[in-house]
Amino acid sequence: MNPQTVLIFLNTISAAYCNEGHVPDGCLHGENPVTNDDIKKKSDCPVSHGDDPTILASLLDGSLIALNKRTGDRKWTLEEEPIVKSPYDPMKPILPAFLPDPKDGALYMMGASRGEPLKKLPFTIPELVAASPSRSNDGILYSGKKIDTWLSVNTLTGAKQGSLSHEGCLRGEDGMCPVTEAGTMLIGRTEYNIMMYDTRTKGRKWNITYYDYSSSLGTMENVKDYDLAHFTDSSTGTLISLDKTSGSVQWETQFPSPVVAMYRLQADPQQLASIPFTSVSIETLNNLMTQFRSLDTNNMIGETKLFPTLYVGEHEHGLFAVPSLVDKETYLISPAGYLQIEGPKNGEGMWVSGPDQSKSTDGRSTI
Repeated sequence: MNPQTVLIFLNTISAAYCNEGHVPDGCLHGENPVTNDDIKKKSDCPVSHGDDPTILASLLDGSLIALNKRTGDRKWTLEEEPIVKSPYDPMKPILPAFLPDPKDGALYMMGASRGEPLKKLPFTIPELVAASPSRSNDGILYSGKKIDTWLSVNTLTGAKQGSLSHEGCLRGEDGMCPVTEAGTMLIGRTEYNIMMYDTRTKGRKWNITYYDYSSSLGTMENVKDYDLAHFTDSSTGTLISLDKTSGSVQWETQFPSPVVAMYRLQADPQQLASIPFTSVSIETLNNLMTQFRSLDTNNMIGETKLFPTLYVGEHEHGLFAVPSLVDKETYLISPAGYLQIEGPKNGEGMWVSGPDQSKSTDGRSTI
């Protein structure tokens, strides 16, 4: 397996910035009336914290949290259904078990056989729903359901202004259908539900639900020009943002649930657009933070090799699996005879393993 390499370039920069008491050249804000010619040459610029751009983090537990892009301060939280639901009873396990990826709806099958204990399936939950009703060669019946909902949300408070589904308008706080007035945005959320029934084994069935915002997203014209790099861990909900140019940590925040998607609120029209972020193990994130804060920023290039692996976790609504990057210091579970997935090896070609330290405090594991 070829390792993925993350290069962090740190260079000395001289940055011009403005605070609340300073108005940058070329801005109208705070000036006395000027001539029409001056107005044509200048534009209004944000100079207060309230004018800072808004980014949003979608969490595994269904929360959509609006953040100040510059400071990381929380603006509001919108509570919704968990991104994935895959009921699993460890006292009465049904094998194989199906683990959804909350980032894109991919599916992993666990425990089907000792020879292939964990594998990624060639189809996603949305694709299964689109193809249903269908039947597999091994006797599994698939029945799917797709429900689309439009939400109207106040961009300043996060309050719902109304919603619309196939059943019609659902009354919001103001008792109305979705509105498109100034200060509101429309968010499209799709629920995919797939029921799987094994015709060869009586009573064996699986029910998995996945929620997605991607069908209504706008596009960022220049993703490569986005000035922040976001890192989050796969298990605890830590989010760290770095300045791409200087490599300095801009802000850090902690959520009650892992981040599964990030968006930027675009102004015209007001809609969400996906922004990139990198998921790593909590151990790797801690190691990266130590590196970020200790590097000599005068003239240094830091290089960290990260290896792709899979994080398998459990939350209130069942099991889930998330691709995650790890460094060589992260312990991986891959003892012989147990569930395993390929991960980094040491110099002697042996699997890196540390079963006593692989579980986090909430009982989740990196595999």
